[in-house]
This record gives sequence, structure tokens and C-alpha cells, in this order.
Amino acid sequence: MKNFLLLASAGMLLSCSEAPGDTAEAPAPVTDEAFEAQLVRVLDERPEIILEALENFQRRSEQQLIADVLPTLASAQAGHAIGASEEDASLILIEFFDYHCGFCQRAMDDVLALVEADPGVRVVFQELPILREESRQAARIAIAAAGLEGADYQTVHRALLETPGVLDEAAIERALRRAGVDAEAVTAALADNGEDIDRVLNQSVQIAQQLRIQGTPYFIAANPANGRYDVLEGYRPTDFEAFIEGARG
Repeated sequence: MKNFLLLASAGMLLSCSEAPGDTAEAPAPVTDEAFEAQLVRVLDERPEIILEALENFQRRSEQQLIADVLPTLASAQAGHAIGASEEDASLILIEFFDYHCGFCQRAMDDVLALVEADPGVRVVFQELPILREESRQAARIAIAAAGLEGADYQTVHRALLETPGVLDEAAIERALRRAGVDAEAVTAALADNGEDIDRVLNQSVQIAQQLRIQGTPYFIAANPANGRYDVLEGYRPTDFEAFIEGARG
């Protein structure tokens, strides 16, 4: 399939670059041998067009995959949203993260600052426990805690991300205490709603797999006003700032 696309792209390049001049005569049909010779010549002169064609194909494929799942992500069906409602949002930022991800921890303040600075920003957090076995239990705890009356997902999220080392049972309990959440109530919520919690978590993971996400953090910024959406893999402050500015524009 990829070979076909590359050949087709090269063929289009040939037909565009070798348009007939001002003449009334129809161009002679190109034989298979002549086309092959032209193709070899173009690829020999510009081998980079193979990579360009492949990159363009991958970019279009990625964009279509995102378009397919964006409504689910924006509505937070499989995640947790803070900030503006979906209807009122001028910018929707979706972050796939793992609680053991150091770069997710570094990005946290910048992500939360967006909501604090602009009431039109909606942030959707998507649990993606891929770095350690303990990451899944931490994600389940966060989902369970968010469902408790009076609990604040953002506070639990911050407490878990700021906890150093491995998030084993003791570390999670310490994080919950800092967040002001009753650990016993969370344990009870897990027992009562475990299947629903796992369903939400599994849906988030399945979406990440559908998008072929390989690591965290992974950001999608959507601008409802113009229908544009951009992707940023990983985190560096300057890259993140430029990413958000581009999405707003």
C-alpha cells in the first residue's frame, strides 16, 4: 500500500512538472517503460520525495484518527475535565498522561495555569498507565476519588503527580491525605464501582492505542472556532507555549 502511494505521488509530480507547452498537438501516450525511466530519474534526483510522501500520508492518517475520536475526548466520556464546559470552550486541551511520568509532572503547572488564566480553556485529562504496573492502580484511585462527594479531581491529580518514587499503596495513601481525601472511602468506591472505573480506564487506553500513542505526555489542542487541532508529543516549556499559541490562532 505504501509503495503504491509513493509511486502514485511520484507519478503526479511527473505529470505536473512536465506539462506540455503551447502546442495544439496532444502529448504522446507514455509507455510503461518511459514512465518507469522518468520515475527512476526523478527519484534519483530527488530521493527526499519518498520521505515527504510517506510523512504526508502519516500526517493525514493521524489527523483522521484524531478527528474520529475528538468528540469522545472533548466530552470527557473517558476522562476528567476541568475549566470551561465543552459548549463554552474556546480551547480544548487533552492530555494523555501517566502518574509515573516525570515530564507529565513538569508539565502539570503549565497545564493547570491555562485554566486559571483563561475561563475559556477546557482541559481533559486522559489516564494512560503505561510506564509501570503501579500506574494502573494510581489511575483507578484517581478515578474513584473523583467520584466521591466533595472530592476534587484536580487536587487528587496534583497530589499523585507530586508524590516522588513508586506509587505503591503507602505512597497513594499519603497522596490522598495531602489531597484531603478519605482513603477508606476511595477503597470502598473501588469495591462498589470497580467495573465502571475499569471501563472508563480501558476506554481511555483503547483510544490511546487507536491514536498509536507511544509515550506520555501526549497533547491534543482543539480550537472549536476554526475546527483546527494540533498535536504535541512530550514536554518542553518553550515547545508547549508555542503549541498553545498556535492552537489559539
